Amino acid sequence: MPETSSLPSAAAAALPVTPTAPVTTGETVAVGDQTPPDTSQTFASAQEMVSAKPEDLAKRYGLTDEPLAAEPTDPAPTTEPAAAEPVEPQAAAPETPAALSDAPPLESKFSLYDDQGELEIPTNVKLSFQSDGKEYKDLRLDRVVRMAQSAPALQRQLSTVQQQHVTALSEREARIAAAEQSLQEQNALAEALLADPALYQEAAARFQAMNSPEQRLARIQQQHAREREQLQQRVSGMEFQQTVAASKQFVETRIAPSVEALTTQYPDIDPSDVQAKFHELTAGLLAPSPAGGVWVPPQRLPDLETSVLPQLTQWAQARSQKIAQRTAVSTATAQQETAKAKEQTRKAQLDAQTATRRAARPLTPIGNAPSPDVPKPKPIKTTGDAVEASLERIRQQIAGAA
Repeated sequence: MPETSSLPSAAAAALPVTPTAPVTTGETVAVGDQTPPDTSQTFASAQEMVSAKPEDLAKRYGLTDEPLAAEPTDPAPTTEPAAAEPVEPQAAAPETPAALSDAPPLESKFSLYDDQGELEIPTNVKLSFQSDGKEYKDLRLDRVVRMAQSAPALQRQLSTVQQQHVTALSEREARIAAAEQSLQEQNALAEALLADPALYQEAAARFQAMNSPEQRLARIQQQHAREREQLQQRVSGMEFQQTVAASKQFVETRIAPSVEALTTQYPDIDPSDVQAKFHELTAGLLAPSPAGGVWVPPQRLPDLETSVLPQLTQWAQARSQKIAQRTAVSTATAQQETAKAKEQTRKAQLDAQTATRRAARPLTPIGNAPSPDVPKPKPIKTTGDAVEASLERIRQQIAGAA
């Protein structure tokens, strides 16, 4: 092959040469004169499934019941009952084995009613009808009921099967379209390589460079490195989950009961204050978590038991003592106020009694003036009455002196 000049940089950059064989989607498609796989039968089968009627699909997959042939039944011979005198009701006589064998078993459970109540289900009644263009003949009543009972489930199964076929058809069409596009691209590339020797040499050189032993080894090493990194991440995630579970168990079994015991031992302290103080004391142990956020590292968990809990206990004791002292001071102050109020009440009562005694003494008339008519004082029942009587007596004295 004669020597040729290299391609321009833009054309070489746009050259669709990959280090490995052409990648196809779904089925493998050859390059060259070979033709894509024949998909006419697949399209025909899928389209037939989509356009088929539900009853046809049900027959194909065994999801329906064909009507049974009419079963000849001989009605039990009946005889006219002989007239008899009224007698006490007795239990009905059991049917004979022959009569029981003549009645076929019911295919479904149901009840039959009229205006008078429940009726016996007849076994010799036959129904004939048409449904969806199909004629059904000589079907017993229990068979018709069973068909009605199984219709919803059958319809759901048919819908599921039809949806599965539609989904499979869509996926197959997408794979076929991708394969055809890849085939067109590969044919175009092959035609370009065969039509331009320079392009062929450039592509061959790039292929050899990208698939040299060194390049293949480098790619394998990179793949192994990615796999090791992914494996290490999975292992690290599992170890982290185990660590979190162990830390949670440690806190629930050895730390949380002690904190709850403090709230029980010192009921005068609000539990929210205890929790706030616990978080304040553990703030110095927090560190960034591998999953994001902060946490107490496993190696610092013993510090919760040896350092944080003793500090929290001391704080709770001091807080309880302060609360007790404030309570004692408040109680003493309340007692003093109560004693002071009692003393003021006693003094008021003494003042009222003194005023009452003074008001009870008669006034001495002055000169020859006739003594004024003094109204009879009202009976004193309360301290207010005593004060009011004393004031009234003083007003009378002032009025007499004037």
